[in-house]
Amino acid sequence: MTSFHNFTQCGNSKLAKDISPENHSCKIESEIPIQDETIDSDIWISLFQKLQDICTDSDPYTAAESLRREINNMPTTGVKRSKDYSLHIQKGDTSVEETCLYAMRDAIQWWRHWHRSLEKHHWKHLYVAFSTIPQDITIPPQHLVNGEFCFLGNSFADVLDGLHKEGVSSDQIAFMEMCLLRQYLVQYISKQEPQINLKFHAGPAFASNWRNINGNVFGSTMAILAARATDLGIVNIAVKMTTIADYSSMNLMGKLSILTDKVVSEGSLAHNLYELYFRYMELLDLQPSAPLISRSVSSGLHFIPSMDGARERLRNVRTPMLVSLRHTVGRYIQR
Repeated sequence: MTSFHNFTQCGNSKLAKDISPENHSCKIESEIPIQDETIDSDIWISLFQKLQDICTDSDPYTAAESLRREINNMPTTGVKRSKDYSLHIQKGDTSVEETCLYAMRDAIQWWRHWHRSLEKHHWKHLYVAFSTIPQDITIPPQHLVNGEFCFLGNSFADVLDGLHKEGVSSDQIAFMEMCLLRQYLVQYISKQEPQINLKFHAGPAFASNWRNINGNVFGSTMAILAARATDLGIVNIAVKMTTIADYSSMNLMGKLSILTDKVVSEGSLAHNLYELYFRYMELLDLQPSAPLISRSVSSGLHFIPSMDGARERLRNVRTPMLVSLRHTVGRYIQR
């Protein structure tokens, strides 16, 4: 097993230690106490505290069952529900359906960078799209579970069944289900109570682990491994390192402001992420599974400056899809 003795000997040593692959998000402590008198919705705090107990090493079947129970116990009425299905993007979208089409486009473009081929992975693409859409729309987790929310006509149950048909192992599917359920809870909490985001971004280490859950990088990584007919197990250290490095590569490109003229100074968060990311790359090269995962780890370095979605976030204007791309997206619509 690879030694991580020298992992913290770079940049911000506390940041390196806290986002080490030997740590888990449930062990990271925010620099701001989670309890705050300015937030009166105790249920959201309670749910988040329970979410922290679901580590990536947990039994995915038990964890998914626990998450479904928490979701089913959430309130279905009240003033908070007035935000349901509201759009959280400023790109001129006029409907949930339109936003879903662009999310599918993003998932396809991501997959091209992560894995290249689109053949024989229809339901894995939809899984990634399901991970993309809650970042743009306030989707009640109950609607994900009971099938009331459908993405381009596809329910979450359809996706899980499709993954089985594509030969994804039961353990991988259970883990992917757990990750997506957790993501939808986290996304819903943060959109219903925006003040909580201040806590989640209280420090770089806590924020990095939070964003891994928030963006479901773990589940997407498992989808990529499944596409390569590889099951490294959900507790494999290389899988954990890949998820952190994949997110770091995306975050790094954002912090470097590669699409703008901003200058990154030495000692800044972007500079520290740069050092940490390449330290991860060094360690991953020593893993037996390196050939399977190295492309995923570095993909953020090229898809951030080249993807339509990244440029749209910078300009707040949608890039019209070419006819061929719109046709490809249309294949995922369930009539």
